[in-house]
Amino acid sequence: MAITAGHNPADWNALKFVASTGRLLSSYQGEELLDVVHQGEFTLARWDGIKPLRCEGFAIPEYVDALLGAVDRDAIRRRHFKVAVDCCNGACVVATMHFLKALGCEVVAINDEMDRPFPHDPEPNPTT
Repeated sequence: MAITAGHNPADWNALKFVASTGRLLSSYQGEELLDVVHQGEFTLARWDGIKPLRCEGFAIPEYVDALLGAVDRDAIRRRHFKVAVDCCNGACVVATMHFLKALGCEVVAINDEMDRPFPHDPEPNPTT
């Protein structure tokens, strides 16, 4: 489960559920999950059965390694991609740059300063 979009208006914040494949649940899977919740077909965890919290001071290398393990790095490197990215001065700046550079991409970035305000309204919005 991912808690998302703290920088967006409250009605765009959400809990997003992720399948074991690493992809967001499909609409069908989401409906199944809601059915399980509404029917109470689950076991509540006891307080002493919850795994301990894992804190990482700098989780980006582990995250980028996981991403790199999901793609054909060599095939991407051979293509010498030039990638344009707008990070909206958000938290994704560091991970995005590490990931693209590890793939050998030439990166053209805008709005890649986390200490600056958002340059435009974050996505998603009703229009997009």
